[in-house]
Amino acid sequence: MKNFNLENFLIDLEEALSPWNFNTGSTVHNDFDEFIHIFQTVINKHAPLRKLSRREKQLQAKPWITRVTSIKNKNRMFRKCYKCKDAKLIAQYKKYTNELTRLRKIAKQQYYFELFQKYRRDSKKTWKTINELYSTHRKQSSDINSLKLNDGTQTSCPITISITLNEYFSSIGVSMGNGIRPTNTSFTTFMKSISKSFVFNGTCAEEVIACINNLRNTSSSGIDGISTKFLKLAKSTIAPILAKLFNKSMECGEYPDGLKISQIVPIPKCSSPCIPSHYRPISIVPTVSKIFEKILYARVSNFLNKNKLLTNLQYGFRNNASTELAVSAIYESFLENMDKGKSTCAVFLDLSKV
Repeated sequence: MKNFNLENFLIDLEEALSPWNFNTGSTVHNDFDEFIHIFQTVINKHAPLRKLSRREKQLQAKPWITRVTSIKNKNRMFRKCYKCKDAKLIAQYKKYTNELTRLRKIAKQQYYFELFQKYRRDSKKTWKTINELYSTHRKQSSDINSLKLNDGTQTSCPITISITLNEYFSSIGVSMGNGIRPTNTSFTTFMKSISKSFVFNGTCAEEVIACINNLRNTSSSGIDGISTKFLKLAKSTIAPILAKLFNKSMECGEYPDGLKISQIVPIPKCSSPCIPSHYRPISIVPTVSKIFEKILYARVSNFLNKNKLLTNLQYGFRNNASTELAVSAIYESFLENMDKGKSTCAVFLDLSKV
């Protein structure tokens, strides 16, 4: 992003998308694939991926150190001292180094002070900063060098490791489902019956822009390689096209195949993972899919709440509900039973692999 020009990027993107017609007999799957391809091509032209230089990696590891001439002067003085071995130059170098060390400490303190001020209302980022500040070891590499297979053999082949983990993650649901005892009670017994039908209403460019604005500012991306940063930069250009694509998908009742593909990252659950069960999967979906999911969720959630199909005792994954309210409701129930002289019994269930 060093030489990235936003104006030229938007001009090229608009020129690439303007002649494209996705309404002439093509499927919604092909339309989305073509849109992603065009967007990726323009991004790669204006912001191609490149490796960080050694200096850039150092600045990334210690962001409080800016590109100042004082560090360059220190390195220049060191080279002079190394060549001539002059006692006066060595004394000047030591004095300069001590002063520079003092300034770097001040810069580091100021950096973290501003960071804590910035995240004072965000506990998650505050704790992340604290862990980063007091971390005594470097972050471990996410690469898996070896894995123990089901037959007891050890493998270091990346392809075999990927296939083994993929098979394990995809079979967890089936294996756990087979362990559940069958019942004669249907799930429909617990559902409220209504006469109204659910229909997906179309979306518009304004709603798409609102969904893009609500996305987290992250540089990570799914398998499509499109990050939130570029979606927000190009939101005015792509929003009308995405709205038409989303409407076409809802009208035909098909979710684009390209948006179903997720990048699975295995995260170790212990310090020395060696078998598939020592990992848990994290799914990174395409960023465009997140926008579509928000639009679909808004319609489904609105229908469920409007027709009161969800119990008031469900506090998870709902707007205006939280774990604090759940604890408060349980506490009030305990107090009410105590006033009436009744005993209270609670059953807690922990769902595995959710």
